Amino acid sequence: MLRSVAWLYVCRPFPAMVRYGIAASSFAAAFAVVFFFQALKLRDPYALIFLAALWVSAWYGGNGPGYLGLVLGTLGLTALLHSQDRWNLLLQHNVAVYGVFFFFAFLILRFSRERRRIESSLKQSRARLEAEVQARTTDLTSVNAQLARVNIEYKTIFDALPFAIALFRPGRVVRRCNPAYEALTGWKAEELIGKIAALPESEIRTWREQEEGLRAGRPFFDYEGPRLRRDGSEFPASISAIPLFEEERAYVGLVGWILDTTQSRLQQVERQMLTVLVQHTPGFIGVADMEGAAVFVNPFGQKLFGLEGDDHVKRTNVLEFFADSERVRGQDKIIPMIVSLGHLEFETIGRNFTTGETFPLQCTGFAIPDAKTGAPAFIATVAQDITERKRSEEELSRRDVYLTEGQSISHTGSWAWHAASKRGFWSSELFRILGYGPNTVPPTPFTFHEAVHPEDRDGAEVAWQQAVTGRTSIDHKHRIVHPDGSVRYVHSLGHPVESVTEGVEFIGTVMDVTEQQKDREALRKSLKDNESLLEENKVLQDKLRRENISLQELNRALQGELADIQKTRFEQIIGGSPALQRTLVRVDQVASTDATVLITGETGTGKELIAQAIHENSKRARMPFRSVNCAALPATLMAAELFGYEKGAFTGADRQRVGQFELAAGGTLFLDEIGELPIDTQAMLLRVLEERTFERLGGSKPISADVRVIAATNRDLQVAMRAGDFRPDLFYRLSAFPIEVPPLRERRDDIPMLVTHFIALSAARHGRTIRNIEKRGMELLRSYDWPGNIRELRNVIDTSVIVANGELLSIDEEQLFAARSSEEAPMGSLQKDMANHERILIERALVETQGKVYGPSGAGAILHLPPTTLSAKMKALGIDPSKFKERST
Repeated sequence: MLRSVAWLYVCRPFPAMVRYGIAASSFAAAFAVVFFFQALKLRDPYALIFLAALWVSAWYGGNGPGYLGLVLGTLGLTALLHSQDRWNLLLQHNVAVYGVFFFFAFLILRFSRERRRIESSLKQSRARLEAEVQARTTDLTSVNAQLARVNIEYKTIFDALPFAIALFRPGRVVRRCNPAYEALTGWKAEELIGKIAALPESEIRTWREQEEGLRAGRPFFDYEGPRLRRDGSEFPASISAIPLFEEERAYVGLVGWILDTTQSRLQQVERQMLTVLVQHTPGFIGVADMEGAAVFVNPFGQKLFGLEGDDHVKRTNVLEFFADSERVRGQDKIIPMIVSLGHLEFETIGRNFTTGETFPLQCTGFAIPDAKTGAPAFIATVAQDITERKRSEEELSRRDVYLTEGQSISHTGSWAWHAASKRGFWSSELFRILGYGPNTVPPTPFTFHEAVHPEDRDGAEVAWQQAVTGRTSIDHKHRIVHPDGSVRYVHSLGHPVESVTEGVEFIGTVMDVTEQQKDREALRKSLKDNESLLEENKVLQDKLRRENISLQELNRALQGELADIQKTRFEQIIGGSPALQRTLVRVDQVASTDATVLITGETGTGKELIAQAIHENSKRARMPFRSVNCAALPATLMAAELFGYEKGAFTGADRQRVGQFELAAGGTLFLDEIGELPIDTQAMLLRVLEERTFERLGGSKPISADVRVIAATNRDLQVAMRAGDFRPDLFYRLSAFPIEVPPLRERRDDIPMLVTHFIALSAARHGRTIRNIEKRGMELLRSYDWPGNIRELRNVIDTSVIVANGELLSIDEEQLFAARSSEEAPMGSLQKDMANHERILIERALVETQGKVYGPSGAGAILHLPPTTLSAKMKALGIDPSKFKERST
C-alpha cells in the first residue's frame, strides 16, 4: 500500500488537505492497532507504531502534517502509557520510551525534509536536463543529416576511384569495395562482402606477418606480390594497407588498395631487354642532345672510338666522332638532315679518340622527339665499322675486273643455274658470246637453248637433261646462232655443286671456239694439199690445250668463290678441311631444331664459336646468346648465377637478381666447361631441362624457361661419371646431339687460312703492316702438332707480329717449341692412344679401390704394377687419387 501511495505522490503530488488527511488517517490507524492489541490484553511497542504513523505523515504529508503527527503521536503515546501505568509511574518508568520516541521522531522529520528538498532539486534538474536533451537532440539531428550528406559524398568518391580499394574487418573479411576492385578481381560486391578475400597459397604466410604489423599500427605501402582473380588466375599487384582503430585503440580492420602491375612488369622486362640489347650489341649506339653534347655511348662503341668510360663520353661533342675531313659535312649536312627528316642512313668516317686512326662507318641516324612537345630532343645514331666490308668489296671488285678481263681475253663466259629456285647468272662475256647485250635476256638454260643451232639443239638438250637428272658434269660442243644470223662454235662445260640447304647448283663456262674451229677446218683442208701444215696444226692443238687448261683453272676459281659464298653462313669459323666440314654439317643439321647439344673437344678448338654458329643459324638467332663458364665461378655462386635469387635469399642478397636462364629467355644459353658444374647444381639444371621451369633461390614462384641449352667440355664425362663427379642422367640429357670439334692437328689444311686471318687481326691491333709470312715459317706452323690448338696458334702469331722487324713475318722455331715441357712433346698417335688407355685403366682401378694405391687391395695390385711405378704414372698423367677418396666417403 505504501508503494502505491508513493507512486501516486510521484506521479501527481497531493494537495495540502489530502496530505493532512494522510497524517490523521495514519495515526487513526495507529490508534486502531493499539486499541486492537489492548483488547487482546497484549502490551505492544506503542512508540514504534506511532513512529511508523509519524513517518507516513512526515514522508508523504510534508512538514505541517509531520508536526501534527508528532503532537498526535505524543498524546497517543502518553494516553496509552498513562492508561497502563498511571500518571505517577509515567515519568518514572517511561522516560526512556519518550527519549527514543523523540529521537527517532527528530530523524524522521529531518529525513523527510531533506527528501523534499532533494526532490525539488531533482525536479528542477530534470527540467533543465529535458531542455538540454531537447537541444542536443536538435543538434544531433542536424549533425546526422550532415553526416549522411558527407557519407554520400565519400561513397561517391570511393566508388569513383580509378584503382581498386576495399575496407576489411580483422581476418581479411571484406566490408566494402569499390567497382574498380570488383573489375580487377572479377567478383561482384555481393560475392565479396562478408567473405574472406582470396589469396594465393604462397602469400598466406606473408599476409599473416603483415596483419600482425597492422594490428601494431604499422601500415605498409607498395608491396609487390600476386593476387587471385575469380577464375583462379594470378596477377602481379602492388598492395598498400592502413590499419583502422576505435577510440580505445582497438583494431577494427584496414583500408587497402591494389594496383595491377602486369603492364608495368611487361614494360620493365621490355626495358631490361632493350638495355641488355644495347649493352651487348656489337656495334656503335650513341645519343647526343640538341646542343651536340654526347649523352650515351654503349660499351662496344666506347671501345670502337677509344673512349675511357661514361665520364669521357659526357666530355665529348658529337662532331669529335667524325674524322677531320668529315666534320664540316657532319655539321652542315648530316646533323641538320637528321633533325629535319627524323631519319637518315649515311656513310661517313669515324675517328678513334686514343689512336687517332680513322675507319669507315655505315650509320643510321634518327631524332628522338620530346614526349610532351614532339619536337626533336635528342639525336641517336647506330653505326657499324665497315672496314672489312670495304676491303672485301674492293677485293671482290678487283677480282671481278680480273675475271672479266680474263674471260674477255680467253673468250670464255661463266654461268650458274640453281635448279630448285630457277635462278641463273651469266657473265657479261657470255652475253657477248651469245650475241646479246648485257642483261637483255633472262639468264636461263631455256634462253641458252634457243640460241643453239637448230641442228645441234637436240644434242645440247639431251646433254643438259642428263646432267640435271644424274647430277653429272657437262662437256658438250655445238653451234649457236646470233640474232643477226651469224653462226659461232662454242664449248660448254658445267659441274654440279651440292649444298646441304640450297640443293644442287650447276656452275660452268662457255668458250667461243669459233676461231679454233675455223683453224681446224682450214688446217683439215690444207692437210689434204700440204702435209707441211701438220706442225702448225700441232701448235694450234697446244694452244687449244693451254686454253682448256686456263678454262679449267677459271672453273676451279669460280667453284672456290662459290664455296666462299656458301661458307658465309659460318663466317666466324675459318677453314675448309674435311674434318671441319664434317663438324659444320652436324651444326647445320641441328641448328634449325631446339635439341640440346653437347660439344666436346680439346681446349682451344673453338667450341664457343660452334655454339654461336648453332645459335645464329637457328630460329632463335634474334634472341639473346648468353655464355657461362662453369669453371670460372665458385661452386657456391653457380646456382645463383644460373637461376638468380630473391631479395633476402641469403646473407648479402640485398636485392633481387635475375639469372642467366631469365636473361637468355627465348634464346640460347651456352654452358662452357659443363664438367666443372657442382653436383647439386647439376640436379637443378636437370630439372630445368626436363620440366622447362625453375625457381629463383629463395623464391617459390615457378618461372618458365624457354631456353635452348648448349653445353661444352674438354673432359671425358664418361670417366667423370664413373668417378661420381657427373650425373649420368644429366649426361644422357645433354648429349641428345653430340658434336665433336676436331683438334688443329687433324685439320692442318686450315692452318694457312687461320694464319692469314690472325696476322690481319694482330697487325691491326698492334699498328703493324705485315704483307706475308716466310715459307719456312708456314712449314713450321704446319708441322707443329698444336697441343693448345687454335688458341695457341693465335698467341704464336700475335707474339711474332709484335717482334716482327719488317713486312715479312718470320716464325722463331726455338720460341715455337720452347713453351712445351717434356711431357707435352709431340708423340705419335700410338703413344697418345696408349697414354689415354692407361689413364682410363688407372681411373677405373682407383674408382674400385676408392683411391687406394698401395696394399693387396690397392690399385697397384689390380693393375699388376708396383705401387711406386703406378704413382709415377699417375703423376705423369695428372691423376689425383685423393679425389677418388673424397667421392667414395
